[in-house]
Amino acid sequence: MNQLKTIYNILSSLEEGNKLELNEELTKENMVKSIKIMVNEGLVTLKTKKCYVNQEPNEIYDYDNLEITMKGLQYRKENSKLAKAYKVVKDISSVVK
Repeated sequence: MNQLKTIYNILSSLEEGNKLELNEELTKENMVKSIKIMVNEGLVTLKTKKCYVNQEPNEIYDYDNLEITMKGLQYRKENSKLAKAYKVVKDISSVVK
């Protein structure tokens, strides 16, 4: 699955209130990479939890508590329109062939 499609699917899941589930297309590595991009772009917020290793405080990312931001909602809305337009063009081109 390409990165933009992964990001769009993750944002869709978050907006619909679904939990992210790993599968053949969404591997843990791909999900983590996509989430890092989305956090850097301000599309989602990612909370951290404190844990202690050898009495030293560390922060771990809490991927179960991702929250979509307004920027993420706008990204999804804009790309939803593009996805629909792409599908229409693709359908028309397959009929013309």
